[in-house]
Amino acid sequence: MRYIQIFILSLIFAAQISVSQTKTGKGFIASFGGGLSFPMNEPNFKDNYDYGLNICFMGGYKLNNLYLVRGGIHYNRFTYSEIGNGTGSFKAVVMNAEILIGAFSTKHKYHPYGIFGTGIYFLSSKLTLNGINYSPTENDIGLSAGGGIILDLSKNIGVFAEAQYNYMFNDGSVKGFLPFIVGLSFAP
Repeated sequence: MRYIQIFILSLIFAAQISVSQTKTGKGFIASFGGGLSFPMNEPNFKDNYDYGLNICFMGGYKLNNLYLVRGGIHYNRFTYSEIGNGTGSFKAVVMNAEILIGAFSTKHKYHPYGIFGTGIYFLSSKLTLNGINYSPTENDIGLSAGGGIILDLSKNIGVFAEAQYNYMFNDGSVKGFLPFIVGLSFAP
């Protein structure tokens, strides 16, 4: 239920973004997308889980033609590899803050960028192994880094593609994952 509330608040936030870009290229930006996430690092995670789906909603502010700050919510779901007598899934809901450094000039149609951020990771899994149910959860902090590109379709709408490695600080077996995301961005 908590995740649904966070999701609804993110939608409201994205819908309320209505400030126009100025001649200097400053302004709000909203985006949403989805794609595939791949488990990385720790053998217990990358060997026991398959790639999964992700969706994201993000909003931010373009400070100038070089820097953009944004926050977002990302949902990632991995399915348990069917090894032996096990079934289940692993979910990571991420609320993050990021800085994007790139070529955000309105003169160009392509805008490559690098991403650096931090976030709170809400992790949960539901597993059934040999008839026994497990449902561990934990909350962690972490860092992320990656890159992407935006292609302008019009003055206010673009498509983006990005990959961003997420590393969580915890003492469990889940240390990181790599989502690949494709979506739409809006700069009203």
